Amino acid sequence: MQEVMTSILEQPHVALAADWNPWLSDDVCIIYRCDGCHICPMNQGKWLRMVKTAHANAPGGSTTHGAWKCAAKYDKGACLKEFKHSGSSMALVLLNLSEELTDGKEYQIVFIGGDTGDFDEQIITQLKAAKLLVTSDKKTDKTALLEAIEKLNAQCENRLITLAESRSIRSCTVADIEQRGLGGVPYCEDARLSIQTSGSTFMALYVPPETQYITKENRIKLYDVLSYQYDLSALPRPNGPVARAAYDFLRFHTIPTGIKGFE
Repeated sequence: MQEVMTSILEQPHVALAADWNPWLSDDVCIIYRCDGCHICPMNQGKWLRMVKTAHANAPGGSTTHGAWKCAAKYDKGACLKEFKHSGSSMALVLLNLSEELTDGKEYQIVFIGGDTGDFDEQIITQLKAAKLLVTSDKKTDKTALLEAIEKLNAQCENRLITLAESRSIRSCTVADIEQRGLGGVPYCEDARLSIQTSGSTFMALYVPPETQYITKENRIKLYDVLSYQYDLSALPRPNGPVARAAYDFLRFHTIPTGIKGFE
């Protein structure tokens, strides 16, 4: 695992690619949620990337002038709600974990919460990146990472499709987007990264607004359980207070102080 962690720290594109990996571990996934129609696509590549028309073909235009939108279409029309980070924009799905973390249920779906901060982001990114690199056999080229992303999302769909909250969702089309006059064009560099506007279907979990938030205590317990995947003994302690706090937590299991969400 030392080699995996070194790749994460030294190659920023690995952490970026990890955003498309839904798994924190074999039994815990974190998936993005639409605050408009309350669905979480099981495949993280089933979001619509919209780019301002003037920048659609410019180098880096999709990154600096783009936005993620919900691709779901219903009888009343397309959702197309823009994704924005909030306390309910990410759902944790806990499978086959201790009864203490799942309240004695076979599985539990909870919101990550609004009291999280940079420390949580560091922990989540490193866990997702580690899982991605293990799946790619530690290869970090684009082809290997895309293949790993495809595999991990397929595994997520296969695991979550049996849950009671599972739904089959129809995706919007170019005509739906044009009808809304959003002032941009859909952008799809690779079908594994964003949805193609073909009116196809995808699987999602319906996670209503009344879903519970994971408590800070259980969030710390969860991070601690997952941190035992790491062996950081050969790595230097990174710079920056948040990065150091995440490193110390993953290596020594010490609770950080002075970090948002852990005061």
